[in-house]
Amino acid sequence: MPKAKKSGVAKIADYRKTVETAAQDKCVCLSVEFATYGTQRKLDLTKVEMEADKSRVSASKSIMESENMDKIKSIWGRAHNWLGLKCLPGPLRKGVYLLPTELVVEVDQKLKQFEQDAQPYIKALVKELPTLKEQDRRDFRNQYNESDYPTAEALASSFYIYAQYIDFKVSDKLREISESLYAREVAKSKKGWEESVDQAREFLRETGLYFIQQMAKQLNGETKDGKRRPIYDVTINNLMQFAKDFPARNIADDDKMLYLVAKAKGLLDGVDAYDLREDEKLRTKVATELDKINADVAGLMKRPLRAIELA
Repeated sequence: MPKAKKSGVAKIADYRKTVETAAQDKCVCLSVEFATYGTQRKLDLTKVEMEADKSRVSASKSIMESENMDKIKSIWGRAHNWLGLKCLPGPLRKGVYLLPTELVVEVDQKLKQFEQDAQPYIKALVKELPTLKEQDRRDFRNQYNESDYPTAEALASSFYIYAQYIDFKVSDKLREISESLYAREVAKSKKGWEESVDQAREFLRETGLYFIQQMAKQLNGETKDGKRRPIYDVTINNLMQFAKDFPARNIADDDKMLYLVAKAKGLLDGVDAYDLREDEKLRTKVATELDKINADVAGLMKRPLRAIELA
């Protein structure tokens, strides 16, 4: 008896399973926490005169205003933005990323470096704690509360970057407890990974389009006074770094985008901002070809380009 042909639905299901499995093989889940010290405190409304019902009013104060605190938060912000250029959106909650296995060592080392970069400011913040408390005592007067402030040791230990590599595969132990529960969780996991693959594809297209457009604007644009826009090495470097990391981050096997990214990289290999500023023929050639790539990438987009944050 001849075997029945697989339906189109079955073929799609097999393909999706392949994509999902391939994605899991290419990356790990990374959970990252950028820990800091909270400086918002509630005001004591018993010491505030008002006509309003105090049970329905809330107010706060900001303690320990310090440039060192701002520096630490700035480093954490740069670390968060940098991480977004290496990882992909995760299948679960915010703060959980998909990290390509080829980039694990680089990311782990870089996060440690960010943490080290913050250490001088953490130490300076701890050293100035008595001064900050005294300043707050003068500013807040009857709203000053000693219990609002940490010890030096507690303050020092409040700032850290905690990275954890997590496996989200459904445990076989669950099957021993309940087959139906296991089946439900497997289906949820599969759906989550499928959605993550789709998000990764769109995210990389959006990010790539952003970098290409930034480069194209500098090559083609003019300032308000009609002069050529300046071209910066950082713009070239951002696009080239994206292109370098793209094969590792391409967990969706997006061959169309891979081809376009490779074309953009080939255009700028060995080229710097000085070359593009001084060589008009080179600038025109790169601008023309990059415009074509820009249009091709834009044609792949399924949704409008969102704002991209950069370190």
